Amino acid sequence: MTIGLVKGETVVAIKEEIVEGTAIDPATSDDYLQTLSDGLEISPAKELVERTILTSSIGKVSPRASTKSVAGSVPVEMRGAGVEGEAPQYEVLLNSGLGSKRTLGARIVTDTGHTVSTIEATGHGLVKGDFIVILEAGANHSAFVTSATTDQITFAPAMAVAPSDAVEIAKTVTYYPSNTGQPTFTKSVYWGNEIKEQAIGCRVASMALENFTTGQIATLNFGHEGLSFNEADEAAPHTPVFDGGLPPLVLNAVVYQNGVCVDVNEFAVSVENTIAFLTSVKSADGRIASRISERSLSGSFAPYKDDTTTTNFDLFDQNTLFEIIVTAQNPSAVPGEHELGSCYGIYLPNCLLTEKVVADQDGILTESLSFSANRGDEGTEEEIFMGFC
Repeated sequence: MTIGLVKGETVVAIKEEIVEGTAIDPATSDDYLQTLSDGLEISPAKELVERTILTSSIGKVSPRASTKSVAGSVPVEMRGAGVEGEAPQYEVLLNSGLGSKRTLGARIVTDTGHTVSTIEATGHGLVKGDFIVILEAGANHSAFVTSATTDQITFAPAMAVAPSDAVEIAKTVTYYPSNTGQPTFTKSVYWGNEIKEQAIGCRVASMALENFTTGQIATLNFGHEGLSFNEADEAAPHTPVFDGGLPPLVLNAVVYQNGVCVDVNEFAVSVENTIAFLTSVKSADGRIASRISERSLSGSFAPYKDDTTTTNFDLFDQNTLFEIIVTAQNPSAVPGEHELGSCYGIYLPNCLLTEKVVADQDGILTESLSFSANRGDEGTEEEIFMGFC
């Protein structure tokens, strides 16, 4: 018997469920996820039903343990897979939190006649919100498609100089919200690689970009809620294999507000999903399924206070929508070029300022801005796009 398991030996697997609420164990070495040591949680719970009966005492009799539930979190480094166009290892969590993805599985070789914000490419197949990396020699550029026709792509942020003729666009994968289709998953935590604890029938209730701060490694924290739980005396059945991607430091990263690159020390955004649970008297655990019934997005950033403009006050005062684009990557050995497999980006097409406070950062004035992200005036545009290359 071993008392006091070592946290550093803990192994985590995330597996998409075939049948919602039916636990599924890891099947291969690739089903495991490299998580952060701080913030990994599983919190099982049971509803207690009190028995309000009269006895010879003013004390209470034993309650009955009723409906099961489980919650927790999975914190990971914000990074790509290490290979151009491949999905990050936490893709199941992205799919569960958002629901849809598009993949650019082959590089696009473009035509001629580009501008700083448009690319000519016959039959490119890209649509608004797709993440792209333009492979201009010595000046790689990460951006998002803001509109597209059959043969032309308009992108933001714009480049300083129009790209060369026949420039290539790298392979990418982009995730975005949907109303249905988000998969459930089983989370298996092998504590100390000795005891398996499972959260079953889970959906992502929150996804937060955290620690996107100058010089740090940004993280994603996935909060989840589920149907049931289990624990067993088991070690992980495989030796985990993790992808080779290295997380970018938040250096040479950019935050664009309406096409203007702004100097900020940090940026944050969070997706919050309301999870509605279906219950049935037939179930031994009470809960039988769940649905995402509502979604909201919010975030914050704090540009330095400008002495020549009241742009942010005007946006706040006039309830004007604006866009935010954030990108980061590791540099390659070639100056000005990206290490493909490390690039990521976030695109919020419709943001609305909800708070604007003049703040103090070590004696320097900033504008502490809080925003919500929405689907636009007509309700037809997705709130967020997350891309990887």
